[in-house]
Amino acid sequence: MKISPLNNQYFKGHAAGRIKALYMQNPGNQSQLAIYNQMREIGKAEGFDVFMHNGDSLLSKPLNEDDIKINSWGVWSQDNKIITKQDSKTLLLTSKAQGEKEFQEASLFAANRKINGYDAEIVFDGGNMFLGKRPNGENYLLTTPWTLYLTGAYHYLKDKNVDNFDRYTFLKFNHEGYCHDKDGNVIADSEEYSGRAAYWKQYAKDVICQVFDLKQENLIILPEMEEHLDLVIRPLNYPYVLVNSDDKIDDLFYEAGEKFEDDFFTLYMAISENKNRVLDARKHYSSTKEMVKVLKEHGFKPIELPMSYARGAVNFANAIVHNTPEGLVYITNSAKPGIKLNEFMQDKFEKQLLALCPQIKKVYYVSGEPFGKDLNDIMIYLKEYHGGIHCLCCEEMEDYC
Repeated sequence: MKISPLNNQYFKGHAAGRIKALYMQNPGNQSQLAIYNQMREIGKAEGFDVFMHNGDSLLSKPLNEDDIKINSWGVWSQDNKIITKQDSKTLLLTSKAQGEKEFQEASLFAANRKINGYDAEIVFDGGNMFLGKRPNGENYLLTTPWTLYLTGAYHYLKDKNVDNFDRYTFLKFNHEGYCHDKDGNVIADSEEYSGRAAYWKQYAKDVICQVFDLKQENLIILPEMEEHLDLVIRPLNYPYVLVNSDDKIDDLFYEAGEKFEDDFFTLYMAISENKNRVLDARKHYSSTKEMVKVLKEHGFKPIELPMSYARGAVNFANAIVHNTPEGLVYITNSAKPGIKLNEFMQDKFEKQLLALCPQIKKVYYVSGEPFGKDLNDIMIYLKEYHGGIHCLCCEEMEDYC
């Protein structure tokens, strides 16, 4: 399928709303199938479809080991495409600067879904941006400086008229920090790009605002609390945004330390391991206080909860939110079955979530299948590959809240 540019984009949000369908990709292992089958059952219960893209078709049936088919692209359906609408017509947005295999998946997906595609000159990972609408109908976009840096770098290289400029060239520049001409001379380097950082940052903002039909004030650049925003925040119905809380994480560690102090080797050591990992991550990322400040400045109402434990097996921020007539449905990563500490983390999160967010009427925890006695499929994805259920699914929305 040919991806061609479209003008006058009118993007609606993926912050929270009524889901029409979720799409996963690459049924290449049993864990992926188990998670898909569980999501499919949740979709049946809550009124939305769940599909698996296997390359040559979109599957909506239950899948088993006989259906395993390894594709050349990854499993993270959230990161390589966004499904949205233009004049009531569904279309797909992808990025000219992503890897060829992920672009191929997005192109084949659009062909199988029978929708048009828009190949935008922006650089995005779906997990690092949230699209939404304010009550006045204006679009907003939550993202981080990394999106601006990469989008600016793409246009810097384009401005240099690099020979045979393609996706590989962009990825190589970001990895090595320079590009050569056909004679081997350096014609673009990261130091020169950084020297004009302010110019390219504003250029990136202008491009992003044009693509997503945003006013400049509605492009909201949030502090980086993790590699991707969807590991530490989760927008609900406007203006509410769940934010991982440093203080509540610390409180939970303290409470767990008292609760499990008699079980030193199996639980107290696990507390220390989690705590050290979180404290180390805080040295490299922004704090909850900084995130809350920026969100409030832009009219949002942050709700602080213990959700994210750095690059470990437990994360409740990485979630899908579905709006129903009865209220919001929150779909996140399960920490059960697991050691008592992980189950304690999940119980504390849910208790605080339902107390602080009465608009949430039901919580689902996605696990896949057990992996040994202390882990499950989704915990392995989080621990080893740093992605959970939101990363695995691309949303197609009916409407927004």
